[in-house]
Amino acid sequence: MSVNVGGEYFASIDSKGKIAIPKGFVLEDNVEVAYVKFNDLYFDIYPLEKLLEFINILKAKKQKGMKIEDYNAINRKIRILYASIIDTYKMDTKRKLLLPRKIIQEIPDKRVLLQGINLHISMCPTQESYDELCKLYIPQNFGIKKF
Repeated sequence: MSVNVGGEYFASIDSKGKIAIPKGFVLEDNVEVAYVKFNDLYFDIYPLEKLLEFINILKAKKQKGMKIEDYNAINRKIRILYASIIDTYKMDTKRKLLLPRKIIQEIPDKRVLLQGINLHISMCPTQESYDELCKLYIPQNFGIKKF
């Protein structure tokens, strides 16, 4: 089971393409994760089990006799979730995650900000993407850290 912890952590990508995840930071040891990209600002790291659980909840909402618009909307959400998964990986015993090449290519200085939000981690590859993420999730009067 994943721990619901928020927080921020700056991580460097090592020579093997891995980042370290601090203990108690959203993911438990040896969990399998899914790398997901919904937009151009950041990547999300979800426990694979939780992501599949959410997809199954959506599937269960489909019912006979429901409006076709509602049925199609649920199917669209499910397709987007599946299409947004870039890769999966199991965290190693040292709490390190191997990043897919596609993600590493989008990180210019091999340093990312990990932000724990609910049951997943958002990973910002640049200062600009971090600023945009902050605008989405943090009230304007809240101090925004610089990268």
